[in-house]
Amino acid sequence: KLGSLVDPLFLVVAALFNSLAPILIRNTQDEENEYTYNRACFFFFAEVIKLAIAAVFCVLLKINQDPEAEKMIVSSDLFKRYLGLGFCFFAQNNLSLFSLKHFSTSGYMLMMNSRIVLIAVLSITVLGKRLNGVEWSAVLLITVGSVQHNVSRDSNANLRVPFEGLLVMLSCAGAAAIGNVYTQLVMQKSDQPIMFQNLQLYLAGVGFNGINWLLTVLVWKTEDEWLGKIDLSVVIAICFFAVYGLSISFVLKRFGALTRTLLGAVAIVLTGIWDYFIGTTMDIIDVCTYATIIIAVYLYSEMGPKINPPKS
Repeated sequence: KLGSLVDPLFLVVAALFNSLAPILIRNTQDEENEYTYNRACFFFFAEVIKLAIAAVFCVLLKINQDPEAEKMIVSSDLFKRYLGLGFCFFAQNNLSLFSLKHFSTSGYMLMMNSRIVLIAVLSITVLGKRLNGVEWSAVLLITVGSVQHNVSRDSNANLRVPFEGLLVMLSCAGAAAIGNVYTQLVMQKSDQPIMFQNLQLYLAGVGFNGINWLLTVLVWKTEDEWLGKIDLSVVIAICFFAVYGLSISFVLKRFGALTRTLLGAVAIVLTGIWDYFIGTTMDIIDVCTYATIIIAVYLYSEMGPKINPPKS
């Protein structure tokens, strides 16, 4: 069992990673918020790194004859579920690259937490749960906060971002919500070692991202080059997302999806702080939006029914 101080420190680091993720993506864009590299290869390489790390851990379990190694049994039915889960994360990751062309880092983090609305709906329809009054209040607050953020400050009350960007952002949040609920159905109910679960998940991720990479160059021809201009900032971002993905898998397995959602609220604050230091201005409406969504995430995370996932 982890020490009493290790768990809080791990969650703090995970929150920092969560807040830095969109910032590192934005750092790979040019002055016009475009990507000079082939976006399809970005998460492919990140998934390859995660797959390699998970494979090493699984091999070590076998070599050391760890009792957990006996649970590393491949099931075709379970692997199909990992394929579904891998597709959700594949969609979320790739849609996030497009979303960050239109949203600021803090705006992206705010909108990603709108996934609570879909999580609430899926919790009722898929997991068969009932939401209490506090949770419904959180859903209402998150909806108000998301709308409030996306209405511009001019007299015509137009959208801050193009409708296309908003639609992609909502699709990204939807994929994240489905992934959260699907994780609950697949990973948390399995007693297999977490790195063996990750091995199957990352294998699916490599497959989906690899196919997407091939299609963008050979079929859809949306990219002219296989790699494009990959500089140090892109390499750092790829390595970061590999470590970030591993940390989130541990959070979901050890602490549960509700803790993962609460980390999102902490990340909103941290991202706002990062934006402030790099010169992004915020008005009173932005501050109210932050407060509204943070309260909503806290209510949904802390006041809802608790889930005790199996310890890894």
